[in-house]
Amino acid sequence: MVADRHDDSRDAPQNDPEHIRPEMMSGFEDEDILFSPGTIRRKTAEIAARIREDYADTEPVLISVLRGGVVFMADLVRQLDLAHSVDFIAVYRPPFDPEASVHPPVKILADIRIPIEGRDVIVVEGIVGTGYTLKYVLSYLELSHPRSVSIATLLNRRVDRRFYFPVRYTGFHISDGFVVGYGLDYKQQFRNLPFVARWRGQVPLPGPAG
Repeated sequence: MVADRHDDSRDAPQNDPEHIRPEMMSGFEDEDILFSPGTIRRKTAEIAARIREDYADTEPVLISVLRGGVVFMADLVRQLDLAHSVDFIAVYRPPFDPEASVHPPVKILADIRIPIEGRDVIVVEGIVGTGYTLKYVLSYLELSHPRSVSIATLLNRRVDRRFYFPVRYTGFHISDGFVVGYGLDYKQQFRNLPFVARWRGQVPLPGPAG
């Protein structure tokens, strides 16, 4: 017997915003999941609605800090129904020592291409922690004399903050601990997870056998 090519019972979960494919959960327990796909989607829509209201009379430039903010940025702009531009900036952050009095400088690896002088800028991050990298990025962007600069981040971990600045749009506040998923990585892995999970080193890294 030839199987029916369309099985509603099998397809329906794929359209469920809370659905997570079993292979994505490999190595993670339910209690490791901090924010599910549906929860992230709803919060992203809320932030987009606030941005639409705040920037109704302007055309903001959204700048993603590569690479952790790119997934949040992609979903955020899909929720925006106002005119806007998109750009990216890549930086290298040397290891941060919270006990040090002097910190090595952050380096710009890839600069933005859109002129931002006189423009409203929204810097989009996946997570704001110590603020070390973002403080440098903000100072660097200010050299181009934008009209305003604000921050939108999916995750805000204030317990780690060492450099202070206002974060206008926050998805979720989190406590200490390492997290992965939804663009955030551990050794360049797990960015593709549709959820944000607590990382405890419990998941074997993908790679060739042996």
